[in-house]
Amino acid sequence: MIRTFSTKAHAPTPTARSIQSIVSSERGITLIEVLISAIIVAAISIATFTGFDVSSAATADERSHSQADAIAQQWEERMRGMQVSDVSVLNQTLCVDEKGVDLGVGAPCPVSVAGTSGTIFTVQTNGQFVSDASGTSSCSAAGQSADYIQTTTTVTWPSLGSRPPVTETGIVTPPVSGELLVQDINGANPVPGVSVTETGPATAPSSQTKATGASGCVIFTTLPAGDYTVTANQNGYVDKDGKQNVSYATSFTTGSTGKVVMQYDRAGTIAVSYKSNGAASTGDAFTVFNTGMTLERSFGTPVANMSTGTYSAAASSSTTIFPFPSAYSVYAGTCSADAPSIVSSGAVADPPVTVTPGGAPPAASIEQPPVNIKVMSGNLLAPGVVVTNAVGTLTDTGCGTVRTFTTTPGGALPHPPAPFGTYSLCLTKGGTKWTGVFSNNRIAGPLTPPNNGGVTAGRGTIYLGVGAPGAVPGASCP
Repeated sequence: MIRTFSTKAHAPTPTARSIQSIVSSERGITLIEVLISAIIVAAISIATFTGFDVSSAATADERSHSQADAIAQQWEERMRGMQVSDVSVLNQTLCVDEKGVDLGVGAPCPVSVAGTSGTIFTVQTNGQFVSDASGTSSCSAAGQSADYIQTTTTVTWPSLGSRPPVTETGIVTPPVSGELLVQDINGANPVPGVSVTETGPATAPSSQTKATGASGCVIFTTLPAGDYTVTANQNGYVDKDGKQNVSYATSFTTGSTGKVVMQYDRAGTIAVSYKSNGAASTGDAFTVFNTGMTLERSFGTPVANMSTGTYSAAASSSTTIFPFPSAYSVYAGTCSADAPSIVSSGAVADPPVTVTPGGAPPAASIEQPPVNIKVMSGNLLAPGVVVTNAVGTLTDTGCGTVRTFTTTPGGALPHPPAPFGTYSLCLTKGGTKWTGVFSNNRIAGPLTPPNNGGVTAGRGTIYLGVGAPGAVPGASCP
C-alpha cells in the first residue's frame, strides 16, 4: 500500500518580539514626519512674519516720504510769501519734526530729540537766480537778467540712506523795476556770507547792506535807474590783489539788471623757507604771483648792506593772500624778473603753492643760487693776495634792488645766496674798480660766475691789480 504525503508551506506565526519591532519602525517614520512638518510650519511662520515686517517697513517708509513731501511743500509756501530780497539769499539747514515744526537744533540733525517722537527731518532751503532766456543761473551767466528766483527745498531723514531725497521747487518773480545783482566768487567757487553794500543816485533809497547766499549772490530790488557803487569791507577778507576795502561800479536802466562780479574771500598766508644749492640758507624777501592777480606781490625788506644786515631762515606774508583755486608761484626776490622759470628759461620751476580760505599757511622752500667769487689784488700773471674789505655793490638789474657789501677775509661776498635774476657786480679797492654783469640762472650758481681771471669749481676769480682785464681807475661803485 502506497502512502502519499503532500507538503504545504505555512507562514510563520508572528511572535510578540517581531510585532514590537514593526511598531517601533513605524514610530520612527512618524517622528520624522512630525519634524518635517514642524520645519515647514516654522518656515511658513517666518515667511509670514517677515512679510509682516516688510509690509510694516514699507508702510513706515511711505509715511516718511509723505511727511517729507508735506514738509517740503510747507517750506516752499513759506518762501513764496517772503520778500524777493530775502529769498535771494536764502540758505538754511533746518531740523524739523514730523509736523514740520522747527526744533531749533543745528545741522547735522540728530536722530532723535528729547520731548519729541517720530522721525527727525533735515530741511535744506535755497533760492537761486535764473535767467528765463537761457534757463541757467543768472549769477553764472554774464549779461543775463534775474528774470525769476527758483526756490528749492530738499528733505532727508535717517532711514532714507543713499536714495534720492524729497525735493520741491517753486518760482518767485522779482518786481518789474531796476535791480542790482552781485555775485562773489574766489575764481571758481561761490563765496557765501559776505556783506556787500549798494549806494546809488540821490533818487534811490538809503544804501542797503546784505550778505551773499549759498550761490555767492545777493540781489537789491526795486531800485531806480542810475549809477551804483557796490562796496565790501569785511575783516579777514580780501580781493584778488590783497585789498580788504573794495568797490565796484555799475549802472542799469528801469526794468533791467545791473550786475557786479567780485572776487572777495577769506584771506590766507604763505610761508617760505630759504635754501641755496639744496641746503638750508637764509634770505630777505620773496615774491608771490597768481595769473588771477593784477601784479605780483613782494614780502620782506631787501637787506641794504650784506655785511651788516640781518637775513632769516624763514618768513611769511601778511594775511592778505587771496585763495585762488589755482596755485601761486613763489620765489626769492622782489619782482617778476627774479622768477626762476623766467631766468632759467623754464629749466627751474617756481614751487606751486595753493592757499585755502583762512587755512593754515602753506610752506614753500625757495632757492637762492650762490654767487661765489674770490677777489685778488694782482692780475693773471701775478695773482697777488686775497683782498679783504673790498667795497662793492650787487645790483639786481631786473628789479632795481641794490645791496652793498665789503668782502670777507676769503675775498668772497658776505652772503653768497642771491635770488635768481640778472645782476651787475661792482668792486673797488685802492683806487681800482671792476664791473661785470652775469645771470644767476642755476640752482648750483651762475653758469658763468662774475670773473676776469677764470672760474674754478664754480668760483669766479676777480683781479683788481694793474693790468687785470676790466680793472679801471675808480674809487666808488654805483
